[in-house]
Amino acid sequence: MGHSKDFWSGVIFLTTGIGFVGFGRDYPMGTAMSMGPAYFPTVLGGLLALIGLILIVRVLLRPGPAVGSLALGKLGLVTASNVLFALLLRRLGLVGALTQIHDLQEEPGRQRSLVDRGSPCKSQHHLRTLERI
Repeated sequence: MGHSKDFWSGVIFLTTGIGFVGFGRDYPMGTAMSMGPAYFPTVLGGLLALIGLILIVRVLLRPGPAVGSLALGKLGLVTASNVLFALLLRRLGLVGALTQIHDLQEEPGRQRSLVDRGSPCKSQHHLRTLERI
């Protein structure tokens, strides 16, 4: 068995691609010259599923360490942060929502004290982050 990251990436690509193809079935496909609303998600989903299938087959054929389990905790953290960003965006605006999400994900493994949270260096760090956007 090959690398765990490639395997799970392939599974995610394959399921997402199949989902997009399934989503596109409810709409008219059209042709390459006159594309319908289903054309783009179907073609993109098919390509994504093909990439996922190639990744999975490569991992199964290539010798290497055993495939590990899916990191559900990290996947849940990313999903929860996207949902939280969507909820905060209307209430706090773009800058406020980005700041809050950045605070939550800055260093997930490190415990910060209350003094760290209010330091002026942190606001300067936020300004530098926003300048890069």
